[in-house]
Amino acid sequence: MLLNITLPLPLYEEFTYYSEENLPTERVIGCRVAVKFNGRNITGIVTSVPEKTLYDKLSEIIEILDDSPVLPAELLKFCKWISEYYLCPLGEVIRLALPSLLQTKTSKTASLTGLNCTTGLSERDKAVLEFIKEFDPVKLEEVEKLFGTVSAQAISNLRKKGLISVNSLMEHKDRSVYLKGYRKTVFWDVLLKTNNSVRGFDGLDQCFDGGDTVLLKELKEKKVLPSAIKKALTDGMIKEEMLKKDHMARLMAESVSHKDMPELNEEQRSCSDEVITSINENKHRTFLIHGITGSGKTIVYISAISKALEKGRTAIVLVPEISLTPQTVRRFRSHFGNKIAVLHSRLSDPEKLENWEKIRLGEYPIVIGPRSAVFAPLKNIGVIIVDEEHDSSYKQTDTAPRYCARNSAVMRGFFNKAPVVLGSATPSLESYYNAVSGKYRLLEIKNRFRSAVLPVMKIVKKENFSEMFEKPVITLFCKELALGRKIMVLQNRRGYSPHLICRSCGKSSSCPNCSVSLTYHLDRNRMICHYCGYFEKGKDRCGSCGSENISFRGAGTEQVESELKRIFPGTAVLRMDYDTTRKKDGHSRILDEFDKPGAAILVGTQMIAKGLDFHQVSVVCIVNIDSELIFPDFRSDEKAFQLIEQVAGRAGRGAINGKVIIQTFNESNQLLRYALNHDYLGFINEELNIRKMTSYPPFSRIIIVTLSSKDLAGVKKTAEELYSELSSVNKSCVIYKPVDKMVLKVNNIFRLYILIKSSIINDRSGKISRDLVSGVLGKFKSSSDIKIDTDVDPAGLM
Repeated sequence: MLLNITLPLPLYEEFTYYSEENLPTERVIGCRVAVKFNGRNITGIVTSVPEKTLYDKLSEIIEILDDSPVLPAELLKFCKWISEYYLCPLGEVIRLALPSLLQTKTSKTASLTGLNCTTGLSERDKAVLEFIKEFDPVKLEEVEKLFGTVSAQAISNLRKKGLISVNSLMEHKDRSVYLKGYRKTVFWDVLLKTNNSVRGFDGLDQCFDGGDTVLLKELKEKKVLPSAIKKALTDGMIKEEMLKKDHMARLMAESVSHKDMPELNEEQRSCSDEVITSINENKHRTFLIHGITGSGKTIVYISAISKALEKGRTAIVLVPEISLTPQTVRRFRSHFGNKIAVLHSRLSDPEKLENWEKIRLGEYPIVIGPRSAVFAPLKNIGVIIVDEEHDSSYKQTDTAPRYCARNSAVMRGFFNKAPVVLGSATPSLESYYNAVSGKYRLLEIKNRFRSAVLPVMKIVKKENFSEMFEKPVITLFCKELALGRKIMVLQNRRGYSPHLICRSCGKSSSCPNCSVSLTYHLDRNRMICHYCGYFEKGKDRCGSCGSENISFRGAGTEQVESELKRIFPGTAVLRMDYDTTRKKDGHSRILDEFDKPGAAILVGTQMIAKGLDFHQVSVVCIVNIDSELIFPDFRSDEKAFQLIEQVAGRAGRGAINGKVIIQTFNESNQLLRYALNHDYLGFINEELNIRKMTSYPPFSRIIIVTLSSKDLAGVKKTAEELYSELSSVNKSCVIYKPVDKMVLKVNNIFRLYILIKSSIINDRSGKISRDLVSGVLGKFKSSSDIKIDTDVDPAGLM
């Protein structure tokens, strides 16, 4: 039979192979196959089964690797839509959808041919041949381990003699992780009664928690005495064993008390009823819940998921940040128990794979995670939730596919005849426009849950460049801390200071690989580039003129943390940014610490603005909003307003009334006037008018084509040629001349971009602009050292 194979490579075409097996189409589409491609073995996915081919000669597949499809038909259809809409090779989408460990490993093996003529062989050759006879077939790496590098010549000699053949083997290894542990023997119950008085045995018994196995790591964590373990081993009560690690067990081990579904208020009930109606009718519809911060949108989500599960269906819950995953999992576990799986990038490859396989097999009907969780291999999806739908982190920007998980979730819901619920206190302009124009259904929750009130907003004018906090702010902090309350402080820039400037010659420390300055990090005493990772040791004198008269310009989270510790000595100040959360479980560790009575202040980047729920927080302070207001992008005002309103929503979520302080040098800014009154509708209507006048989304479709190369002159020339080619065939789009990216050089790569814009009136689906770009790029010839990337519906122009 003929098989069209998609390979995990940046190639747009399928490749046709044949198989001697004749299997049903539904049995083979979505399965992995091993094939030979360009002289090497590679794993691909069967994506279609053609009836005929134009080629006279085809290669045979090496092996079908699965008994049933690993990529369900619906998920494959979704991947194909992502590929077509975002102008990305299907192989790159599938590579994102499947865990990396689903890729097989190739190794070389030696096998006997059946010939026995050993005349003329050296003693070394004979020894190698005997080893191969004993373990036939044997991996060449095993031969080299025993005989060293000289084995290569012996293998060559044996092949020339025709005594052995060397083949490629596709390995399908056990991808599980195993840890040292113990298993109860048949004598456990009898001997337990005898040894129960032995010191430490009661603790050992409790650690098994009704099961038959326990990890050594768990015994150590629970401080079981080594003598008790040794005694149990000696008496034959337990035996040592390598146990398979259950990666979800760690997440689910935390005790979470069950909570009954709280009674929904009138606004929540109205929202819930509409979503549940769609679930009952197996009907796709997209709902936008515009609910103010603290309004209880999560309860509506839980209500909808409960109905989906009741009908035997499944659910996806998307959150914008990994930092939100632990809190979200706890909330949902309190209602759904251990029916939840987590998928995100901080999981190790074995963890991702184990969760993925259990989801595919139906063991977990609810999946929670950031944007990539939209590819969860759930069957029969009943509802998809996109929390904080406005957040820009739902858009993948650095690598292909450059998809938006929010918009993609809408399509996945469509393929599953399932409702999609978008929730936010500050909806994106695109979603809000879709709702008011009738494409989505707008649902509103205008009041906070359980009669909590919105925090009082206050603008504090910055009077002193040298002081981080104005005196009224410090006074307020003192008062709230004295009452035992907690404070959150936002500074949306990590590190200690973004600029180290010499006051004598005026030069600043900059990255040799990128056109940006180096950021000073106090905790490591390093100047670091946040684009390429270049670093150098912190300096106490200017690298250009040698002067010691150097100073910091601007502040990051480290400096804010340091200043707060200076002002409030003895007060526990925590910091949450990329640097403190890089390690595994970094987010949950910091959030758990802040939830304890001892921690008083949490400093962080925009991570702390997203969905966190701490009832003890009474004050939120934005150190300097001005840097957010002057960013040169058409979305900058929208993002600034969302950031203010979202971080403000962390204050006063319980019985305590909240206060929000915004420090600025420009208190007359109109955006701040809207924020002061929590006036989202006033802001968004003005912003929509501006977007309409300037023809930016949601009133247009835009695509950015980025060209990058180490050769600046070459990439500029190619960009001009591509611009000319696009312009020559264009009929209805606006194409802007190539311009430099805001940061022109990153890691010694120069970057330019071309903006393509089409009116929403003429190009509602964006197909006209996508066809223009894909048609031209499909024929465009450029130098091999110039990379061309496309970004459909970009999050910004920078």
